[in-house]
Amino acid sequence: MSPPRRQYTGTVILQLARYDEIWMEETFPNGQDGQLFELELVYFQTLGTHDKTPDGLKISGGTADWGDVEDRGNDKNRYRPRLQIKNHREQDDFSSMVELSQAFSLNGTALDQALDGLMDVDQWMRAYAMETVAGIFDGALDHAFHNVYWYQRPDNGLIVALPWDMDSLLQIPTNAPLWTNHWSIGKVIDRPQNARLFYGHAHDIINTTANVNYMAHWTSHYGALAGQNFAGQLNYIRNRSNYITSRWSTLAPSVPFAASSSNPLNVGAQSTATIQGTGWINVREIHLTGNPEPLALTWTKGTGANYANTWSTTIPVMSGDNAYTLEAYDYQGDLIGTSSINVISTSTNPVVDSLRITELNYNPGDPSTAELVVIPELDQDDFEFIELQNTGSQPINLLGTRDRKSTRLNSSHW
Repeated sequence: MSPPRRQYTGTVILQLARYDEIWMEETFPNGQDGQLFELELVYFQTLGTHDKTPDGLKISGGTADWGDVEDRGNDKNRYRPRLQIKNHREQDDFSSMVELSQAFSLNGTALDQALDGLMDVDQWMRAYAMETVAGIFDGALDHAFHNVYWYQRPDNGLIVALPWDMDSLLQIPTNAPLWTNHWSIGKVIDRPQNARLFYGHAHDIINTTANVNYMAHWTSHYGALAGQNFAGQLNYIRNRSNYITSRWSTLAPSVPFAASSSNPLNVGAQSTATIQGTGWINVREIHLTGNPEPLALTWTKGTGANYANTWSTTIPVMSGDNAYTLEAYDYQGDLIGTSSINVISTSTNPVVDSLRITELNYNPGDPSTAELVVIPELDQDDFEFIELQNTGSQPINLLGTRDRKSTRLNSSHW
């Protein structure tokens, strides 16, 4: 290996592939259609050349533009130096990068609204949670807002963050803050609903991988392969994860998973009920018992909290006094809590009154040759279907709807 500087004689990172077209296509639907940009600093070489002539080899070093990602107007050329377009260069389309950069200059709810439908916030929070747990120095949470690719998915238009050049891992002090507000990504994380995700992902990463019990095997294994002692790295992982865990009591004090709405909750003649409750950072999804589909949740910051620890969801309810059990699942899909609430409603049941089965295909024929060319794995069972029709005049919420005589037919299949 030929290093950029003579003093670089230690361990190097050998990459098999980067975020190229093959990676995009294998990772996302029609991935090559998405746009990829590299966020990097602008370096000014001030140390001259090896032979002091204009044509000589440039000596690495000098200064850099450490500026933040921000609104620089509508001219795409103002963004071009920091955001290097990596594919589809002939299109020269910077519109999504301009929109994202301008969003970073906003604050509060305006920032939330600008990022909605533009940034995959959950993915960004996991990416940067990984960086803080791994103690990465040369990244947006500490040193500089760079060393990341931004990729706009072609299937949903959301921009994801793809960190790279992470050879500076395990380098920040083990008691360093989880993030700083040096750069605009800090205020994105600092939004209550995003802080919840950031903490939740960090908690999950520590519990699953960034801990001594898990990493001891790998430091021993790769230490033996490389002929090196990785005890220092393992000790760093221990100290960093212990420090972050010790901060939960201040950053995200624990709250129980529980419905906090009145119990019983009387909704009168309404066919839906809005239920509120609390949940800690380890609550990833909430389900109604027996339903595999997660409920749509709105997380907000409770009184005196530093993060969004209060949830709200709306569920369809049946007429009468009925008990509903809510189940909380963590980031690994494990059940971690339940809470029950009774809801009283005098509404009619639109599912019973207006939902009808109008067609049933229970024994379809084999797929055609043309269909198998497109999807070779098809078989006749893939063509089974049940057609439902709403014969009423109002929309029907199918959440929780099931055929009581069938263990296979429920709303998760519709």
